[in-house]
Amino acid sequence: MKVSVVCAVMNRPYRVIPCLRSWIDLKIADDVVVTDWSSKKQVSDIMAEEEFNHSKLNVIRIDDQEKFNFGRAYNIAIDECRNDIVVKVDIDYILTNQAKLTEVINDINFDKQFLHGGGAGAHYLGFSCFDKTHGERYNENFNGYGYEDGDLYKRFQNIGLEKMIIPDIREIFYHIPHDNRLRVQNFDVKDIAESTKINMQIADTNDE
Repeated sequence: MKVSVVCAVMNRPYRVIPCLRSWIDLKIADDVVVTDWSSKKQVSDIMAEEEFNHSKLNVIRIDDQEKFNFGRAYNIAIDECRNDIVVKVDIDYILTNQAKLTEVINDINFDKQFLHGGGAGAHYLGFSCFDKTHGERYNENFNGYGYEDGDLYKRFQNIGLEKMIIPDIREIFYHIPHDNRLRVQNFDVKDIAESTKINMQIADTNDE
């Protein structure tokens, strides 16, 4: 089995290279797609400074966006990746145990199941693995921070897929720690609270 790894980034330059290096090393991945969502310092420039590139890597640059549309950024990467099985990660997830992850992925029946990292709490909800041919994508109507991943997982379940969780996910990834200030840095401060309420309403509607 071959998989595609997808991630998206806006303005987290010091996390890009460590994250990408770890996923490029994943042997079952022959494709790593990154959406660079109008980062002030482009991912391609960071790569040039670090003299880092790889044939697996596909960086898609989206210019002239003031706000981070998480859903749109990830949907672009998902639609561009070459394999049906998608490994979705946030830009601060560093793979530390590819053998264990490979074993877990190979045990999943993607016709009936999807995989996500919620077993270790909210810090790992940004990891998932699924078959993109089921047709579900991120809701691009979310505005601001929060709820995008949980909403996607609920819709997977609504089409009959069983949710599988990695209980010992900390043995597979290192999640670079950060505070809430960094978590919401790509959104207008004045809009964060209100947009989070709106996102909650969107997520609740999608439960129905």
